[in-house]
Amino acid sequence: MRDEKRVQELVRNVKSSIKREEAWRKKAQACVEIYECKNTEEIPYNILYANTALLRPATYSNLAIPIIKQRYKTMQPDALNEKAAEVAQKLLMFLISNPDPKYPSIHELIKTSVLGGFVAGRGTTRIKYDAEIEQYEKETGGKEENVSYQTVCGEDIPWDRLAVGYAKTWEETPWIAIIHYVTKEAAKELLEDPNTDQEVELPDDLRFNATEQALKTERHAFTTGEGEDLELAEIYEVWDKEKRTVEFVSEGCGYILKKLDDPLNLQGFYPIPKPLQYAERVSGQIPQTIYDTYKQQADELNIISVRIRKVMAALKVRGFYDSSLEGMEELFKTGDDNTLIKIEGIDQLTDASLDKVLFLFPLEKLVSVLQMLYQQREQIKAVIYELTGLSDIARGASKASETLGAQQLKSQWGSIRLKEYQGLTIQYVVDLYRIILEIAVQSFSIDTIARMTGEKLPTNAQKMQAQQQMVQAQQMSPEQQQGIAQQLKQLQMILSMPAWEDIMAILKDDFTRNYNISIETNSTLEFQYSEDKENIGEFLNALAQFMNGIAPLVQSQVLPMDAAKSILIAIVKRYRFGEEVVEQFEQMVEPPAPQPDPAQQAQAEAIKQKQQQEAEKHQLDMQSKQQDMQIAAKDAQIKEMEAQAKMQQMQREQVLADQEHAAKMEEIARKNQLSIAKFNAAIRKIQLQEREAKETENASV
Repeated sequence: MRDEKRVQELVRNVKSSIKREEAWRKKAQACVEIYECKNTEEIPYNILYANTALLRPATYSNLAIPIIKQRYKTMQPDALNEKAAEVAQKLLMFLISNPDPKYPSIHELIKTSVLGGFVAGRGTTRIKYDAEIEQYEKETGGKEENVSYQTVCGEDIPWDRLAVGYAKTWEETPWIAIIHYVTKEAAKELLEDPNTDQEVELPDDLRFNATEQALKTERHAFTTGEGEDLELAEIYEVWDKEKRTVEFVSEGCGYILKKLDDPLNLQGFYPIPKPLQYAERVSGQIPQTIYDTYKQQADELNIISVRIRKVMAALKVRGFYDSSLEGMEELFKTGDDNTLIKIEGIDQLTDASLDKVLFLFPLEKLVSVLQMLYQQREQIKAVIYELTGLSDIARGASKASETLGAQQLKSQWGSIRLKEYQGLTIQYVVDLYRIILEIAVQSFSIDTIARMTGEKLPTNAQKMQAQQQMVQAQQMSPEQQQGIAQQLKQLQMILSMPAWEDIMAILKDDFTRNYNISIETNSTLEFQYSEDKENIGEFLNALAQFMNGIAPLVQSQVLPMDAAKSILIAIVKRYRFGEEVVEQFEQMVEPPAPQPDPAQQAQAEAIKQKQQQEAEKHQLDMQSKQQDMQIAAKDAQIKEMEAQAKMQQMQREQVLADQEHAAKMEEIARKNQLSIAKFNAAIRKIQLQEREAKETENASV
């Protein structure tokens, strides 16, 4: 379809994206050339290759196993959601481990993306649907198509073959474009319509002049002549998220080469996860190479390495000697250990030492400079390791002579800085798995999924047929039902199983799938501290001791089975063997109680009756003693009450006596006071009489 305006718009958007990333693309190209050792003269010390060779396996080395399960575990789990999760996990496991040689493995694609993320700053994997369609003649005439093979596969998108529309975050990205450089035959294959079998006719204005642009990251192709005969066209595969269309265009060609309406029906639309970028930026999505963080130090490292090489070249034994001593030159050129050469004119040294006739160039200063250069190079490497986090891995390297605590501390410290890289990788893998699963459930037929997963589930039609057969069987006599008991059992099993249509309804619906099913993975690292041999052996020993100690308690019902299972699951989670192992332990049931021997049972019953009789007798004795104690207590209480009454009577009598005594004492006191008063009056009367007598006597005188 010819639409020059739309083609120009799409091409302009792609060119604008490439120009916006121009600075990064130049740096990424330089990093790729450094990593691939294309200029060893200027870069004798390839620290980028060394760091990447260490970081990549420390970040990703093993294909992660998907873990798909019901998102929320309730008291009564939903059997339909659990079966849907089981089918999804089996389907995904088949697709990521499919050894079909026609397609690259998912493991290799992830490794390539991780390598691109560390070297160029961006790694991307594309997921696509592929099928083989067979056509055959119908008996009634005409042709009919049959899908003979279906799969979901992946392909690597090189770092410079992806253009991204402007947006602050990946979720807001309006479009992406995958850049293809193809020959004429490859262009026809790329542009063919999957719904028709017609051969593609390429437009006349489609240019095949992009060879140099295509091979710019493979410069050796021009130096060796490998790219001289190639004719490649540059085709943009543009995924428009807003319109949910895929359009193929090429610069200079006025035709939309191919257009598809939402071919994969993905929730996120794009056939790629968020690109893997380890040097994440705050200001936008334009990638950044990790090499930029230590490029200045790497340049210094290369300068010092060049100087070391030059100083090493200058470290040669050179000097002068007296020409009268013949054979001296032969000694330095060809002489080996324990070599003696005849020298003519040695008699001239009778009055002079060898130093007077032989002068060697001094090397001490060069050796000193060389040592300083080596020391400076180690210091620069230490700075680079600090910037990249490799210093933490170096700290994590332990020795056999160190204590266990020191080794554990180093292993924990060495993984701190790597956890961010590992987390980005795991999230990338999870997103990749989600796209693979979503494409599979949207594109595969039920028959294909059944063959890939090995699940023997009925369809709705089969369940309806089984229901009709059950209704017919219920109308039969009991004798007839007994004759088809096995068939009835199979029918009941079919009716109890979820139907394929119900499973696919959950897996195809975005809302239901996301809310009912959770997709996770185990570790992407080959060596895990929690899963090494030492911890596995420790766990098995702990499990054996736990089972030996806990089994008798559970059998004797001293400890409930649920409590024992909870303790065991807590132990398993500590060792982080994965949710699948925990789920198996959750299915543990209480063992049946052992059946006792009849004789032992009778003996135990007799012992039990005897113990019961003794218990009853003991209980009666205790009751009698309790009654006696109660009577004695009542008597003691009565006596105490009588004693208290007597005490109160005595207290009252004492009070009365005290009151009478006090009254008598008051009476005596009053009498005494009266007597004293009379005595005082008599004294005063006598004194008065004596005074009057004196006064009379004085008067007479």
